[in-house]
Amino acid sequence: MNVLIVGKTFAVVAAAFNLVDFKRRFGYFKDNDSPFPTIPGYDVVGIVVKVGSNVKEFKERDEVYEDIIEKANAEPKQLSSLAEYTTAQEKLLAHKPKNLDFVQAAALPLALETAYEGLEKYGFSKGKSLLVLGGAGGVGYNQHFEVGISESLGADLAIDYIKEKYEDQPDKFDFVYDVVVGPNGETERAVKAVKEGGTVKGRERHDVNQVFGRRMEVMSEAEFRSLEIGSFTWPLLILGRQRLEQHKWFYA
Repeated sequence: MNVLIVGKTFAVVAAAFNLVDFKRRFGYFKDNDSPFPTIPGYDVVGIVVKVGSNVKEFKERDEVYEDIIEKANAEPKQLSSLAEYTTAQEKLLAHKPKNLDFVQAAALPLALETAYEGLEKYGFSKGKSLLVLGGAGGVGYNQHFEVGISESLGADLAIDYIKEKYEDQPDKFDFVYDVVVGPNGETERAVKAVKEGGTVKGRERHDVNQVFGRRMEVMSEAEFRSLEIGSFTWPLLILGRQRLEQHKWFYA
């Protein structure tokens, strides 16, 4: 059931380096991380050169992408993205859209999965109001991408947190997604921005004392699950309903 990914001159065409890779590199997960030797990296894009006998959806020379975090945790010695070759479970792969280059596609998987799962898993739906904290980062940008609400795509409001206090907005929100990374994220302020009965979702631990006396949900959960995201991601890109823009290029 494995798919081997290879590039034209390198085995992996492109790979991304995310916050989780940085944290892993500095030992933040040492208590439950895989033992050495291990190779870092999760997000990857490349070209299929060999498939397993039971693979149905992919063939040689297909351009594909994936987040291999699920398999990398299980088999760290064999699998990673920051390497020349890697293998993948068929269910975790998606075809790379023709209107994305390899670098753009490599930047999507983990951030997009986190954004999608945070909204889908906790019941955000059409007609509800959403505030994304940290919307200029990878996960925040993909929140906008997934629900189509970035300012360039018609968001109602973009807030410069340096100049404005989002918690003082007259209209409160049904759902606040805090993707700001820090000791407590932005929970204290986020609670003030959510409606009664609303939800605050974040990736950092929250101080429950902040919600006493108010009817709301405050959730904290690390998103470390690979999703089968091809079906809900690529149609929007292929049809041109969403675009990806590079903010900056850095060369090493």
